[in-house]
Amino acid sequence: MKKFESKKIYLIIATIILLSFDILACSTAIISGKATKDGRPIIWKHRDSDFEANHVTYFNDGKYSYYGIVNSENFDGKELWGGFNSAGFAIINSASYNLKPENDTTTLKDKEGELMKLALMTCATVSEFEELLKKLPKPLGVEANFGVIDAFGGAAYFETNNFYYTKFDVNDVKIAPKGYLIKTNFSFSGDTTKGFGFIGYETALESFESELLKDKISPEFLIQKVGRSLYHSRTKDNFFEKKYSFNEKIF
Repeated sequence: MKKFESKKIYLIIATIILLSFDILACSTAIISGKATKDGRPIIWKHRDSDFEANHVTYFNDGKYSYYGIVNSENFDGKELWGGFNSAGFAIINSASYNLKPENDTTTLKDKEGELMKLALMTCATVSEFEELLKKLPKPLGVEANFGVIDAFGGAAYFETNNFYYTKFDVNDVKIAPKGYLIKTNFSFSGDTTKGFGFIGYETALESFESELLKDKISPEFLIQKVGRSLYHSRTKDNFFEKKYSFNEKIF
């Protein structure tokens, strides 16, 4: 497999991590090279968090060196919420609220940040991340959609709970016929009558579909258009384009 120019991939991912705020509340996407302007995969996340202060930190404590986004207020280096490493591997997540079966009584939880740190320390490819999920002791203590890309063009989501995962290969035309997938706070392999982020998913999907009618996906589109969107896909209101007084109710 041909390895992409890794330095350029790093800049795209770092920019998206640094400038992605929670306007769309935990919306994420993986776009394969098929749907991007320069043929390189892009990974994108809007982080929804109780921690308003975040920063990006460099680490050199694993097989690979890496950058990761961390909570500034309680930073101890043990949890990361997205990042990329020197092998060209990158990872993000969105919390999912419909993946844990009713018969799962596991109390271990909230280990997503630790798992992503371990992945950045040890993984170079999407396949290696999948092997990591297989070999880690269970329960994992997670309920999330993990998105990963690598420098060889690999791109996939892993909808993961304590004991198993479902893989969605973004390069598979049957799974992602237009070359991208979007995830918010629910999982398609779970009970889709539960979860959160359905409107956010529809809004992001509508934005992507509209853009692909005109052009292929670029980092600029994700940052300047989707990242700043205040459009509501169900009501069709666009609050970015409207001006309200402080006394006017908008919801």
